Amino acid sequence: MPEEIEISSDQTNFIYYTYDAAGIKLRKTAGSTTTDYVGNFVYENDILKYIITDYGKISVETAGGLSQY
Repeated sequence: MPEEIEISSDQTNFIYYTYDAAGIKLRKTAGSTTTDYVGNFVYENDILKYIITDYGKISVETAGGLSQY
């Protein structure tokens, strides 16, 4: 069962983290930005942003992808 943690200073400045039972982060919501962690894929507001690999990450925001080590 997912566990949610809230860090908030007021109604407009907040961060929510959602973890699964094994402690793996599933989602982060900060303001109007939601980041989902689906295996090695990271989405921001339902748009794939990067893929985590054994060697670093691949940013898919640029044409052809950009590897970062």
